[in-house]
Amino acid sequence: MIKHIKGFDGGHLLLKGEDPDNCELHIIIYNNGKPIYIDSLAGGEKTLVSLFFLYSMNAIEPLSFYIFDEADTAFDKVNTIRMMEFLREQSSNTQFIIVSHKDQVISKADTIIGVSRVDNNSKAVIISMNGKDENKEEAQIKQKLN
Repeated sequence: MIKHIKGFDGGHLLLKGEDPDNCELHIIIYNNGKPIYIDSLAGGEKTLVSLFFLYSMNAIEPLSFYIFDEADTAFDKVNTIRMMEFLREQSSNTQFIIVSHKDQVISKADTIIGVSRVDNNSKAVIISMNGKDENKEEAQIKQKLN
């Protein structure tokens, strides 16, 4: 998964300590074969590596959906696109609910639910980006939110 970040060609997790219940987890990634500790990465790269780590822990028995609440905040455009490409590849096995304000995320979504406040009430607009009409479940959600 780490290969989705340009320039990185692998990684390892290392547990340090005698007691497995009380040890340190070190994430080491490789750039052209040279080890780099996660502490020396930029904020967006750290976040991306952390998301890959969390997702890889669930790769053995994937969840039916994941919720990312503005996980892309520290990303530049390039890493936002990389994250979305990775999630698109994984979306055949699971669903992703992503809260984001970035165009690179919104443009890759299958369905967008926009929520705004109008006259002290929440209003939702559901837009299907794949050209299909909203399904029954989406219509029910829309009805409840309005």
